[in-house]
Amino acid sequence: MSTIRVRQLVLAVTSRLLGLTLCLLVLLECVEIVLRYSFATTLLWSTDISALLLLLLGWLGAGHLWIAKNHLVVDLFPGRFPRFFKAVNIAAEVTVLLGILWITPKLMQAIAIYAEMIMPALEVSASVRFVPLVIGLLLISLGSILNLVDALSRNRPEGSA
Repeated sequence: MSTIRVRQLVLAVTSRLLGLTLCLLVLLECVEIVLRYSFATTLLWSTDISALLLLLLGWLGAGHLWIAKNHLVVDLFPGRFPRFFKAVNIAAEVTVLLGILWITPKLMQAIAIYAEMIMPALEVSASVRFVPLVIGLLLISLGSILNLVDALSRNRPEGSA
């Protein structure tokens, strides 16, 4: 499967998940507003779910943008120094992957600490707060790997596999 096909598939899935997450967040907030002002009550778990949905929206969006190559880029020298900028892009992708590898053990320690805590309104482990972060880091890692494969495969001479 080519990197283009993998990229398209992941982007299709993440865009649908982003839309669904945003719809759920808006729906939950609308229900919360109606309950608060019409019935003088609230859902105990709505704050925790809203926070999780907002985190998921942010990290899914970050991964989606990285895979789509739509993250912020400032090109001061359009079309000039292509070899230099290609090397800088490769170095940036490698740095991102190394950073994710460096942060992973620390993230696992934090998850282990939070696993012992309970979110009272949801009655689940507080480590669930890290699920959006893990999803986002996995998507950014996948995007970096796809970008590296694309960049390095363009170095091959014509006719080689």
